Amino acid sequence: MKRVTRVFLMAFLLLSAVACRQQQPPSAESYYMQGKAYEQQGRTADALRQYQLAFGNGSDNSEYVRKSINAMGQLYLAAGRRDDALTQFRRSYDYAASSHDTVLMVLSLRDMSRCLRTPEWLPSAANCFERADQLITSARLDSLRQQLLPEWIDVLTQLGRANTRTPYTPSPSPVHPVRHAAGIPEPSQSAPSPGR
Repeated sequence: MKRVTRVFLMAFLLLSAVACRQQQPPSAESYYMQGKAYEQQGRTADALRQYQLAFGNGSDNSEYVRKSINAMGQLYLAAGRRDDALTQFRRSYDYAASSHDTVLMVLSLRDMSRCLRTPEWLPSAANCFERADQLITSARLDSLRQQLLPEWIDVLTQLGRANTRTPYTPSPSPVHPVRHAAGIPEPSQSAPSPGR
């Protein structure tokens, strides 16, 4: 008899736990995951809606809130909605800064620069890369610099401030790698001659 009672009690507790779990509102993680599923199906509007719900549902600085913000920015940028994308990437940067996530801060700056790749905003795009490089240097994230270097050189080239024929090669001397790769002289050096 005691065994039957114990089995019923265990079944009751298990069903109660399942019922309680089902009554909890969806988490930022579940909204994000549903958004990713919609995005893979090409259902952009549904994906955006789920990402917005994840952002609105996240009362904390959770990983899935940050991922949702970045995903919204990427979708807006792909749709040509640069202002909306820039807003999301700035928000992503702010979240990353509040959680001291240097890698996400750098990637958010890169994404902001992608939004600013128009002739009138190119100097701002270059400023994003310069700030990203400062973060990379302070955190010693040299492999991340290598990922950003081609885009940075492209922006500098469009501004007329780069000599792209000079490839980046690590140097034992204290030469700034992006300045070196872009052909920009170090502050203590003289400018390279035009034939160089």
